[in-house]
Amino acid sequence: MGNSDQNQTEVEIERIRTALEAEFEEFVSMAAHNLRESLRDVASFSQLMAETYAGRLDSDAGLFLDRIQEGAASMQSLLADVVTIGLRLPATGRSPGRTWKRSFTRRSSRRTSR
Repeated sequence: MGNSDQNQTEVEIERIRTALEAEFEEFVSMAAHNLRESLRDVASFSQLMAETYAGRLDSDAGLFLDRIQEGAASMQSLLADVVTIGLRLPATGRSPGRTWKRSFTRRSSRRTSR
């Protein structure tokens, strides 16, 4: 393979990589938007139920609604981390392994410490 062929191949690889990164970023953004919308609904409706039925719910129901709200908040935070890491990684060329593992481990330890 001559230098010209190799240069063309490298240019084509870079073009494809750039297109895939743009497609990935669009996917991450759209998925995150849809997930955030659903999480907002869960958090809003559980808060609405807690306020609407305050004083009429037994203690278990109140705890369940609190857990729903805490879970939705935790998922929103986790989703923000995934989006941040997911959009940053293609530019760095790094694997998500250790970064995601640290983030998930931190969150997991917080949930089990309750």
